[in-house]
Amino acid sequence: MKKLLLLIFGMTLLLEVNAQRATFQNDTAKYNGKTFIVSDTLTLGYGSKANRDFAFITQGSVLSSFTDLDKKWAKSYAVIDKIYKGAGQSIMIRAKLIDKYVNLLGGNKLFINLDAAIDNKEIN
Repeated sequence: MKKLLLLIFGMTLLLEVNAQRATFQNDTAKYNGKTFIVSDTLTLGYGSKANRDFAFITQGSVLSSFTDLDKKWAKSYAVIDKIYKGAGQSIMIRAKLIDKYVNLLGGNKLFINLDAAIDNKEIN
């Protein structure tokens, strides 16, 4: 009886752990009950750093380097143009701000760590 209860507990724990990970398949990412596909529009929340800058959304390009997104871009809209697996198996979203440019060299490209940004309410 103890083995059966231990097995049930273990299976429940395993299912809960897997439910908390972002998944990526066929250009579709899912996390925390939300689905993200290319051409979806995202609403940026507020940054989670102490100074309200974004910790899990960076901006930039190869030419201009990457920096954390400034707090002045809170409540802006961005359109997803690519979803991919980043380093450490995290799901990354590349998006572009709508009708705004962060800087001249970097343009309006954002790079979003999906699960961390959702957990910290940097995207809605």
